[in-house]
Amino acid sequence: MPETTDKHIGARIREFRAIRDYSLAELGRRAHVSTSQLSRVETGEQPASPSVLTSVARALGVTLSVLHGQPYIHMLQKDRLDRLLAPISSALDAWDIPPEDDLPLRPLDDIATDTAAVAKQRAQGEFGAVAEALPELITDTALAVQAHTLAGRGRERAHNLQAEVARTTAIVAYRLGYMDLARLALARMAVAAPESGDPRQVAVERYERAVITHAEASRPDRGVALMRQALRDLDDDGDPATTAVRGTLLLRASALSAVQKDHTAAGDWLGQATELADAGAAADAAT
Repeated sequence: MPETTDKHIGARIREFRAIRDYSLAELGRRAHVSTSQLSRVETGEQPASPSVLTSVARALGVTLSVLHGQPYIHMLQKDRLDRLLAPISSALDAWDIPPEDDLPLRPLDDIATDTAAVAKQRAQGEFGAVAEALPELITDTALAVQAHTLAGRGRERAHNLQAEVARTTAIVAYRLGYMDLARLALARMAVAAPESGDPRQVAVERYERAVITHAEASRPDRGVALMRQALRDLDDDGDPATTAVRGTLLLRASALSAVQKDHTAAGDWLGQATELADAGAAADAAT
């Protein structure tokens, strides 16, 4: 089994190296790994240490989880990758720039329907279809935010949709192994979420940041700090949606604490999550 795993990881490194058009020597230079060692890792003759894998992943611009086996490598042919991701990056870059042409403003209800559909596809792992739809949705939500400038429900809803689309973008980019694009999308979400009028969106942005940014940077302590901040700022208002978000934050804090080998804290976070679930079950039984 270990040999199979080593060969699998080595094959994925070789595939990503080909996508990046890197020679063995070039990847070795970028990752600070000798060419001979890298060759043995790619063929599965030598297992890669965690430090080598981290360096290689950083040099390739992908996440460790992608090298370990997330099933999206077959989408990543270079021409298809460029076609899918370049328009997304361009749309995010033009996020707050008024369009030169008079583009039609779509009703928020229509944008909400498409946003929900794309989120469902994302949950089902249909990343190709999601990536195709994202540039238009990013533009639609940007136009909606620019149009709804007066305080009120319309403005908040436009920002809420913008935050949701940015979240989907960040998750897809992360799952495909493209951290720069994921971080850019998260930065956009961090701007939109506080304007949405929904404190849950702010908490979700912090959750995604803990998962995407700090987990991959091997900084679970920062992730725990984000979960603590999110829980502090998200009051338990009795809304089932809020309870669900708080429960997710508690579970993530527990998992990140376990990564730090702080088992006492992990147990405390898990205990709070259990209490929250028990209280919800009791409330449901009473109604």
